[in-house]
Amino acid sequence: MGDLWVYLSDYLIYVIILVAVIVSIVLLYNNLPLSYTMFEKAWIGKLAYISVTEGMNYNQIYTKKGTIRVPIQRQINKKNEELWQRYIAEQDSIIQYLIKNNLITSGYKTTNSKTNAIAYSIRTYFEEKRDYNARAITEQGITPHEFFELKKSVSGDKVGVYIIYNATKNKHYVGQAKRLFFRVNQHFTGHGNGDVYSDYKLGDKFTIVLLSLQDSGYYDLDKLEKDMIKKYHAYTEGYNRTAGNS
Repeated sequence: MGDLWVYLSDYLIYVIILVAVIVSIVLLYNNLPLSYTMFEKAWIGKLAYISVTEGMNYNQIYTKKGTIRVPIQRQINKKNEELWQRYIAEQDSIIQYLIKNNLITSGYKTTNSKTNAIAYSIRTYFEEKRDYNARAITEQGITPHEFFELKKSVSGDKVGVYIIYNATKNKHYVGQAKRLFFRVNQHFTGHGNGDVYSDYKLGDKFTIVLLSLQDSGYYDLDKLEKDMIKKYHAYTEGYNRTAGNS
């Protein structure tokens, strides 16, 4: 019995040492400053998870076995690819934003323990840029005459949202289109919104903003349209008959 106890004691010591080594490695990995490139995938993975599951309860996300439900995981994977491509495209600006917010050192070092904070910070960066881009572009506009001239010189078309503003009546109309120039042209040639065309023919002064999805900071055309409808009160006070697509 004594020999068995000695054997178990030795075994227990080895187990304790092994656990201590593992814990030390984990703590070291989480808190040792390393090049930010070591953690980029983790940031975006966490952001994708947050983006998809925010507002859901545990049972909506996980099965009884504690694994993420297959449809949710597919959405996360899709969002992860989308966010990763955007992150790569804007990497330099994002890293400088993180440095400014003290999440990465000026020597481009960070720790894995900051993954959650960085994921939320990147989301804030995207939101701020989206709002800035929307403001910057929608503060300018062209007249219908300028639009017709521009349309003649444009080769091809683009996906995006248009904002038609009746300066005479202070009313907006917001719409989305897979063929932006084609759709706006319809509104001013009698093949689009009848109220807009009627006011245009009566001589009201209009300006038009063409907001390309690619340049807007958005990745969802419906979201861009809904935000612009809300921003310009186009549903409550303008020409729009709905608040946008769901």
